[in-house]
Amino acid sequence: MKARYKFLFWTAILYAALLAIAAALGVALGRGLPEADRETLLRVLGERAPLLAFAAVILLFICAGAVKWLFDEYVTAIHALAEQTAVVLGANATLRISTQGAHEVAEAAAAVNRLAEAHRELKRDVELRAREEGAKLEEERNRLAALMSELSEGVLVCNAEGRILLYNERARALFAAEAGSGALVGLGRSVFALIDRSQIAHALEKLERLRQPGKAPPNTRFVTATAADRLLKVRAAPFLASGGTVAGIVLTLEDVTGLLDQEASRRALLQALAAGVRAPVANIRAAAENLGAFPAMEQARRERFVAIVAEESRS
Repeated sequence: MKARYKFLFWTAILYAALLAIAAALGVALGRGLPEADRETLLRVLGERAPLLAFAAVILLFICAGAVKWLFDEYVTAIHALAEQTAVVLGANATLRISTQGAHEVAEAAAAVNRLAEAHRELKRDVELRAREEGAKLEEERNRLAALMSELSEGVLVCNAEGRILLYNERARALFAAEAGSGALVGLGRSVFALIDRSQIAHALEKLERLRQPGKAPPNTRFVTATAADRLLKVRAAPFLASGGTVAGIVLTLEDVTGLLDQEASRRALLQALAAGVRAPVANIRAAAENLGAFPAMEQARRERFVAIVAEESRS
């Protein structure tokens, strides 16, 4: 309901209530009078009807003035207080409420101003602390990134959902050959596009099983193959949240493809060497056994066996 209609409504209510009270008093007084006095009273009232009508009009203006004063001092002032409070909360925190209402409304406005000022100071302190903590976090992150960049191994830091939070250039280089498959290292990307999901899930389950309260977080190792057929030795260690739950995992990556190739080459060389010396060793052994078994053999035959040993030892 609009303020104008409210004003008219309450003026009419007050006016009707006062008229009803006056009429009720008149009826109550008339009933207690004798018949002759009652007729005299009615005649006087009839003669004074214009005066009574004027008094009723005056009473109407008095009612209107009283309701207007009540609206100006309380209703309109409280409505303005509510509107300005909404502006302070939603749009302009620096606005201070001013009202022309009654003393009680002015006290309420002053209390709201004090509360708004306290809220503004608290918000300013929170924002300042948030900026300070953000700067410290960024500094620690940059420091960690600088340390990670010096490592010879690749490092991926992921959250519990597998999103990459931090990485170094060595990790990017390890997966650079897979750029054609779209599995690039990047902040916010999924580590499961780089390493098999089941292996990481198994590592997390193992770490959770090995974790003991009050002790250093455990670590585990596994070997995985990338889409570019590179073999990586992965060392996984969890990092914990403030509540002690696993917040994520740190993966240290080492390319062992070259090491396996070197090991295969070494084994092939050993096999070739073993195959190459097997026949000469067998001949030397046979000659030595004959020399030892027949010490009285002829000189020519002995010299023949000695020549075999010398020849095979040089081959």
